[in-house]
Amino acid sequence: KKVDQSILKLDTAIEETYQFLNRPGSGTTISKIIDQLKNYGDHLILQTLFLKGSYKGIIIDNSSKNELDKLLAAYKKIQPESIMIYTFERDTPLDSLEKISIEKLNEIAGKIERLGIPVEISG
Repeated sequence: KKVDQSILKLDTAIEETYQFLNRPGSGTTISKIIDQLKNYGDHLILQTLFLKGSYKGIIIDNSSKNELDKLLAAYKKIQPESIMIYTFERDTPLDSLEKISIEKLNEIAGKIERLGIPVEISG
């Protein structure tokens, strides 16, 4: 609470997606992270990277309806000051990853704004 701006990432609220994207250490779960983020209060800014594609036969799309529903519920629980959403800008090491369109980012932003949380879009 002594920091002017706490900017932290939350790219999913689904355990399997979290484990796949982040490869965290033993014992780290997305529910623990969400609970910790909730404790930041209104000085927290969240960043969410949206992407879709596949890796080693596993499909990933954190902009899907199921992913978004869970992420929106997490945002509502956490109540951050604002949320920054974006997709990647540079090429990735995997050709199988796709950027999320600016239209889709705008659609996601509208859902977040309906929660009463300001959103900034980069894409």
